[in-house]
Formats: sequence, structure tokens, C-alpha cells
Amino acid sequence: MIKNFQNNKFNFSNAYIHIKRNKEAILIDTAASGEKIINYCIDHDIKIKYVLLTHNHLDHVIDLDKIIAKFNPIIYINQNDFLGLFDPKINRSFFANLDWKLKNKDNIISFAANSKQKINLLGINIKIIPVSGHTAGSTFYLFDNQDIFIGDTLFLKGIGMHQKELKVDLKKFMRSIKFIYHLAKENDYLIYPGHYQSGFRIKDIDLNLNSELKEILR
Repeated sequence: MIKNFQNNKFNFSNAYIHIKRNKEAILIDTAASGEKIINYCIDHDIKIKYVLLTHNHLDHVIDLDKIIAKFNPIIYINQNDFLGLFDPKINRSFFANLDWKLKNKDNIISFAANSKQKINLLGINIKIIPVSGHTAGSTFYLFDNQDIFIGDTLFLKGIGMHQKELKVDLKKFMRSIKFIYHLAKENDYLIYPGHYQSGFRIKDIDLNLNSELKEILR
């Protein structure tokens, strides 16, 4: 079961909990929704054992400290985005007058920046796919070769933010969008993005509505 938590105060950002039958779970990103996530888990007797972070921007990591305090999970993040957990300017919370950061580095696994790897968590086969672009350590997570969590790259009706002030590597970002489009299309993956509508497939995208994607694919 995948439970979505969406925060409309942060551009409709998404956090996801992949819940097993034994009530153990994996959290993907936070959507600055720590209290909502924690309360849901308490109400349903769910224990978050792992957290997978797609990238280090504030709307995807804020409230991670609350999740840690409640569940003490093991956290996975790309090596290139690791410092953003401890630097408000890198995670951009400083510029939103939130100044958020973690206080310690316990139970954090920063995996290799540019190499794919496979892990098994709670009996789920997960492929870690670093893509870079939106951030230096942007990463996709493919669950059991069917559900893919892609952060801020491709959306149903648009693409992720790529303004210069975000320090986006534009060439890598465009490559990451083409990559996920063709990968998900070929394998008919169910897509879970970092914002807006979740749980769609490539065939659900109308290129006449997603003009930015249409231009990239030319």
C-alpha cells in the first residue's frame, strides 16, 4: 500500500509511505508534513523503518528531524545531496526564512553519487537510480520494478523547476527528464512525482497540455 501526503503550502509537494502488511514502512520524502505523517502512523500503528530522499530541497526534507525523533529510521540520500541536510542555504530553507537543518548525522546512509545499485528493504527490491540535474544528487527509487519515485523531474502536466537561482544543471536536468520518460514508458511504471498528481503512467500524459515536456522530447 502506498499512502500519499500532499502539502499545498509547499507547491503541492508529495511525501509517500510504502506500507507493508506487518505495518512497517518506508517513507519517501517529507513534503514538510511531519506531524501529519506521524499522526497517521500513530493512528494506524505504522512504524517508519527507512526514509528515502529524492533530493535535498526544503519541501522534501523539512520535518525529517520530527520523523527521526519519533521513529529513528535509517535514511538514504545521494552523496551529492548529503550536505543539504545540514546547511539551510543548500536546502534553501534559509531563503524561505525557515533556516532548517538536522543536528546530527546518525543513521544516514549517503550512497554513491553516480552509480546505480540495488537494495532490499522490508522485502521490497529497490533500485537506486542517481540522475542529477534538478540537484546534484537527485535520485529515483524503483520499487519492485513497478513503482518509481522521481522527485522533481517530470510531472503529469509539467516539469520540475529549473531556474538558475536553484543552481540546476540544465543539461543534466533535461537528460533526466528524457531518461525517466522513456524508461517509464518502456516499462509502464507507475510514477510518483515530488509534486501535484501522483500515481500516473506515461500514457496518461497529454503532450498538448504538457508543452514543456513536448518541447524537450523534440
